[in-house]
Amino acid sequence: MVKKLQKTKDYMLNMKNEVRGTLRLGVSSNFAQYKLPEILKKFSTQYPHVQFNVNTGWSTEIMHLLDSSSVQLGILRGNYEWYGIKSLLHKERLCLISKKEVDLDNLPELPFINYKTDSSLKNLINGWWHDRFPEPPFVTMETDRQETCKEMVKNDLGVSILPEICLQPSDNLHTYGLSYKNGKPVLRNTWLMYNQDSLKLSTVKNFIDFLNKNSNL
Repeated sequence: MVKKLQKTKDYMLNMKNEVRGTLRLGVSSNFAQYKLPEILKKFSTQYPHVQFNVNTGWSTEIMHLLDSSSVQLGILRGNYEWYGIKSLLHKERLCLISKKEVDLDNLPELPFINYKTDSSLKNLINGWWHDRFPEPPFVTMETDRQETCKEMVKNDLGVSILPEICLQPSDNLHTYGLSYKNGKPVLRNTWLMYNQDSLKLSTVKNFIDFLNKNSNL
């Protein structure tokens, strides 16, 4: 009932000429942390009468929000089946990070720091590892967050593998872009997903156009 009332309100606001209403977004945590604030700031400058209702979490959680129509747009990382509209926003490489220079061939001998993440990223990392090494990583730490993991690496307590989006020049870490044995880089995709009906709303349509024009943000 609440969702129906919200949809009715959205469409009533949409009948007016100016872009006005609430944009309901579901966004994966990494994208929300490193990219979304700047995007929303620039969009709200251009469309000051649009409000934001943002849910963040792992991409699997964002998929549930999309499936239940709790959000109008989903920004997810990794590859998920979706029967609505799905467009590629961004590609980035997975990187090994370390405080000191390392030889990737010796990686199984080095202390490795894990972190909790969604199954999509975990499978991507495991797939690369099994492509390169017959033995498992020498895991010495299990952290709950990527940022905690990165701080451990900064203090030379081990190495780890992170998506490029998480890395900043100020981290002062050695980074190595990962490739499979065939030379193909290990890439993680970020997708924009939504239903066709959502395009009837000017808030949604203008935000999608804004994202496509500002994909380098």
